[in-house]
Amino acid sequence: MDRSPQYISPLDISPLPFPLNDEVVLHTNTHNHTPNITEISTKTIINELKETASTISGALPSVATMKKTVQRLRRCKNALPVNPSTLSEITIIDPYTLTLNNKPFLFYDSGSDDVNRILLFSTEDNLKILSDQCHWFIDGTIKSSPQLFTQLLTIYAI
Repeated sequence: MDRSPQYISPLDISPLPFPLNDEVVLHTNTHNHTPNITEISTKTIINELKETASTISGALPSVATMKKTVQRLRRCKNALPVNPSTLSEITIIDPYTLTLNNKPFLFYDSGSDDVNRILLFSTEDNLKILSDQCHWFIDGTIKSSPQLFTQLLTIYAI
């Protein structure tokens, strides 16, 4: 850092639009604090990492390949259960029996040994809303029901 004296004209420091006189002000740079060891060592480590990264970058797979690897691992980790082939094989595990607020969502299951198995999904709050309403609307759809079931029945209230 340059510690030589700097000469500044009164024009540069005067708030007035004109100089007070023709004096020259002497200003010296007084940079006198101790070096910050943490900052220096951090910059050294960052520079070493940059150098290492530049030397091994040729050995890394392409960005597209790394993205596909990450996506494949995420799919395996968060994979949905396999579709069952019979009603008795249906096992609904915990994440699918609760709402996002951790309230019970699988309200009723007639059991895996029931040939006409019935699953009822609702919450206590939703049943309370239904019980308070005079008009219910029921929609029974066959085309959009899961493969093993005959019908998907939804109940609405306004």
